[in-house]
Order: sequence, then C-alpha cells, then structure tokens
Amino acid sequence: MHLKKYRGQHLLPDKNMLAKIVNSANIKPDDNIIEIGPGTGLLTEILAQKAGKVIAFEIDRDFENNLRLISEKHQNLEVRFIDFLKWDIAEFMEGEAGKWRVMGNIPYNITSPIIEKLIEKGRENITDVHLLIQKEVAQRIVSPPGVKEYGRISVFVQFFADVKILFNIPPSVFIPPPKVDSSLISIKFKDLQEKYRGRDFQKTFFTIVRAAFEQRRKQLQKALRGSIPGFDSERTKEILEGLGMEPKRRGETLSVDEYIEMTEYIIKTRK
Repeated sequence: MHLKKYRGQHLLPDKNMLAKIVNSANIKPDDNIIEIGPGTGLLTEILAQKAGKVIAFEIDRDFENNLRLISEKHQNLEVRFIDFLKWDIAEFMEGEAGKWRVMGNIPYNITSPIIEKLIEKGRENITDVHLLIQKEVAQRIVSPPGVKEYGRISVFVQFFADVKILFNIPPSVFIPPPKVDSSLISIKFKDLQEKYRGRDFQKTFFTIVRAAFEQRRKQLQKALRGSIPGFDSERTKEILEGLGMEPKRRGETLSVDEYIEMTEYIIKTRK
C-alpha cells in the first residue's frame, strides 16, 4: 500500500505494541470509542473486540477495503470516511447518550488541531483521550512551569485535563519509520468548577496566557500590559501586587493554578 507522505502516515503493525496501547487504556466491554486515523485497521479490530461501540474516522479511501472487511466482522464498528477535523463533534454528542473515549495514532502535523477540537467541542462528553503523538509535542503538553518546553499548549491542556505520558515508542516499530520518537499520551478531562466553565472566565484566562507567552522572555509587568482593555502599566502593577507576584517574573514560570488565581483576581477587581 502506498502511504502518503503529505498526510504524515506512519502505520503501526507491531502487535505487541498495539496490545500494550490497548492494555494501557484499560478498554472495557461497555466503552464507547472514537478512533482517529485507523489506517489499515489493526488497532481498530482490537478495539472492536474489546469495546461496546467503536466509530473510526479515516480520511484516506485507500484503506477502505481493509476497514470495510473489519466492519463486516464486527457489528459494533462503524467506519466513517471523513476528515475528523471537519466532523461536527458537538452536534454528534448532543444526540448521543453516555460518555465517549478517544484513541488514535494521529498524523503529527495535525496533533494540535485535533487536541484543541477534542477539548473545545467534545470534552463535556469525553472521559479520556489516548493518542500516539510526537514525543517532543507530548513533552510540551505535560511540561511543568519553569522549563523550556512549558508553553501555551501546556497551560491550555492542563487547565482542562490531567495529562501524562504513558510510555515512549521508538521509530523502528512504524512503517515507514518516522524521524522522531513517539509517545502515548493520556488526557483525562477534569470536572471543572462551574465558575471556570463560563465564557468570561475562559476568555480572560486564555487572553492572559497568550499575552504571557507571546514574548516569553518578557517580564509579566511588560507582557500583560495592553493584553486586555484597561491593562495599562498602573493596572498591571496593581494586579501583580494584589496577587503578591514579583513583577519581574516571566509567564513561563507561572503554574496553571497561578494563571487561574490571576484570572479570578482580574474578574473580581474589574473596573
């Protein structure tokens, strides 16, 4: 089968590694699974054998024959030949009862859009996500503050979920081998407090985060200035002093909890 380089396709035929991935997710008979990028369907078939229901999304029609054969053997498997990123997940979730789990060996070049979509559109109906992604990206997502990998995507994902790297995977088990190591990452969505779910809180929170990391070497007192209407030098100084934060700190040193604390303070003292 001719794989398409522009789609970042790297198949995982290693049965031991597939079994390790499925075992790490602890799939149960009553689980509903969304699989992204099933490819030839090796992982898909294992999921169909273990889960209650599986919906697999594949954009490449070259895999259609394989996936059709697998779906004919498993009545609980549905294959949709559409782009997952164009699928209306929110509308789907409105018509579905129960929670879903997500798994996939996804193209590295669309990792961020997929994770953002799952968080922004599906998190209320998804319990957890297990994705095979580039190791470097996985390290950025799970990174703590104060290290070079820590950035906007770290804060974004960690605000909504508990994340961890389950294990790393060498290039040699893929066809064709990628030029980088991979990691299986687990994303388990938090039950956010009501006050953190509101549009105003999240808009303010991510505006602050974006400003803090836009020029990550800038001190907070300079980085935050002008990020929100009314954020002049005086207001910025007032906020940092009110929080007991050193104005010379940089955004990359603030934890997710500190960004939450800052957002709460800004909203509470808004003029």
